[in-house]
Amino acid sequence: TASKAAILVNASPIWAAVFSSFGSNRPGRRTWFGIAASLAGVFLVINNSLTSLNIGGGSFTGDMLLLFGSAFWAAYSTLAGPFLTRLGPLRFTAWSMLFGALFLFPLALPQALTMDFAAIPAKAYLGYSYTIVLSNALGFLWWYESIRQLGVTRAMVYSYLIPLFAIATAVIFLGEPVSLVQLAGSAVVLVGIRLARGT
Repeated sequence: TASKAAILVNASPIWAAVFSSFGSNRPGRRTWFGIAASLAGVFLVINNSLTSLNIGGGSFTGDMLLLFGSAFWAAYSTLAGPFLTRLGPLRFTAWSMLFGALFLFPLALPQALTMDFAAIPAKAYLGYSYTIVLSNALGFLWWYESIRQLGVTRAMVYSYLIPLFAIATAVIFLGEPVSLVQLAGSAVVLVGIRLARGT
């Protein structure tokens, strides 16, 4: 389910802390506690209940794919450190986007050749442009800059804010309600990030 997927994807900070433990930038006890607290807060936000378990469904294969995906993302961010030092966030983002595009191009080409681009609504093109400029270009640029300044473990903890921003967006643009449990979970996430940040 989408709710369980959101929890499993947020295992990335834990993976990042594990990978960092093998290097010189080992997270301390306070950082580990902050990571655990933030993950608990994310669980509260998504579960939206203190008395019942609302996260279920899916399959073991799907769970493992999500866990491996979060581990690969954490490993990628951890291994980026030396390249960020040498190239800087802007050049590193440009090179990673270029090689990503080259890898995906032959996979996308067959479908692109048969697609009717004129039939795609303008709203879809606007959404695609938003994804390219803000989510991909600027988002990755700021992400790598945060890794360069904070280290991968502390930077990765900020990914726990994603469900909070998703809920805030749903409340503002879709009029969805927010519960006291979700507000409490959001507060726990912020406290956990503060602890993991070490300030």
